[in-house]
Amino acid sequence: MADDTQTWYLRNSDGKIFGPIGLDTLKEWVRDGRVEPFAGISYDLKNWSLAALRAELEMDWVIENEPGRFYGPTHRAVVDDLLRQGGLSEGCRLYRDDHNGALMADVLQQSAEWQHAYELQKATSEAEGSKRAMAEAAAQKAESEAAALRATAVEAKKILETTRSELERTRSELADAKALLAASRKETAFHKKQLEASRDECEKQRTTIASLKAVEASVEKLKSRHRQEVAELRTMAAREMEMRDAEITDLRTQLTALASPRKRHWEAEVVEPEIVSAEAPPPTAKTFFVERNKAGLAALERQAQSELARMGADNFRKLLGR
Repeated sequence: MADDTQTWYLRNSDGKIFGPIGLDTLKEWVRDGRVEPFAGISYDLKNWSLAALRAELEMDWVIENEPGRFYGPTHRAVVDDLLRQGGLSEGCRLYRDDHNGALMADVLQQSAEWQHAYELQKATSEAEGSKRAMAEAAAQKAESEAAALRATAVEAKKILETTRSELERTRSELADAKALLAASRKETAFHKKQLEASRDECEKQRTTIASLKAVEASVEKLKSRHRQEVAELRTMAAREMEMRDAEITDLRTQLTALASPRKRHWEAEVVEPEIVSAEAPPPTAKTFFVERNKAGLAALERQAQSELARMGADNFRKLLGR
């Protein structure tokens, strides 16, 4: 008999351990069907035994629900619950270990075989679980990669949309640039024509300037020759003036000599007055000599004017600076 104060641990077929619990709690778990037929129990987590071999747990019933298919050993309360709930077939059989353990030995042997098959299945399941875990990890990795790819696709889509908008804007700018280029080419052609016209005009102006320079050179030559002629004329005029001044001086000397009174011998002759005409009487001797001098000066002036006319009035004005 087990000690009622002893604490126990329960290990199911999955290897999970429950406890510590008392014996009453363990018996209650057996009646509720929570203890599997091949569950292990231990009080020190080192030494384990089958729960069905513990007499105080009363796990001495075996159910043959189908021919050759057994479940147990389990408690009678579990069998009653299955009957009430309809979980057993109509042709099921119930066995109790009352043949000095013979039935239990067969059940245990079959159960051992089932346990071995279960262990194999468990190992296979664990391998499959490992594969499943690897597959799940791979799936999670693939999911994360897919999420990353989806995020990358979304970002790429945004970039594509941005690129498309940029492309449209670039196309618009290119069209504007082409229009500006065409306008610029037209303007360049117009300016080129203007430049050609300006070049032609410049060539004409250069030709005109060259002609003007030639004319200017000719004018300079004419001016130089004219200056030389003017200088010669001034020299000639100065000489002529000197000669005329000398002549005028001689004439003035002659006039002075003529104007001076001369001693004459006068013979008095009495003449009777005779009225010839009604005109004024003849001038006196003083008037005669004054008019004679004036006549001499007028003759000199006429002679000088004729000489000036011969020399040229224009050259004389230039000579005098008028």
